[in-house]
Amino acid sequence: MRALLFASSDDLAFEVISFLKYIGVDEMDSIAFGDRSKAAEYGRRGVKKVFLLRDIDEDAAVDAISTVFKGYDYLATASDKFGRTVAARVSQRMGFGAIMDVISAENREGKILFSRVTLGGKAVSLEHSELPVAIGIKPRKFEQAKPGEGEAEVEEID
Repeated sequence: MRALLFASSDDLAFEVISFLKYIGVDEMDSIAFGDRSKAAEYGRRGVKKVFLLRDIDEDAAVDAISTVFKGYDYLATASDKFGRTVAARVSQRMGFGAIMDVISAENREGKILFSRVTLGGKAVSLEHSELPVAIGIKPRKFEQAKPGEGEAEVEEID
């Protein structure tokens, strides 16, 4: 399985990486914001390629993700305001589903089912979607991925 991830901060991105590893994603690329020095840290946490944008901007992120999102199973983000907004816009533009506020996942008979908070936090629902799908991970539900060995290729996007 392949995933493209993005988040409004590195800390949230590292939580998303941890979740993706948990559900069995074996190839991860990332949209990151800032300078080239970030790529090394993402690479040490398992990301293969970093698409680098200079600034955190919703419109630029939507355009960049829509351009590079080819052959991925998941568009993954933290379910904060930035992540929910960008993921919803990309999934609508590209014609696939979105599951936000994910708090856990399980594999049942080869399908990954996502548990998400509903009804203002009063209930939890179990959801599945055909791939590709955008998923938003509830912040602070997963530990950050620990650094290890690895290096990420960098591609700057204007």
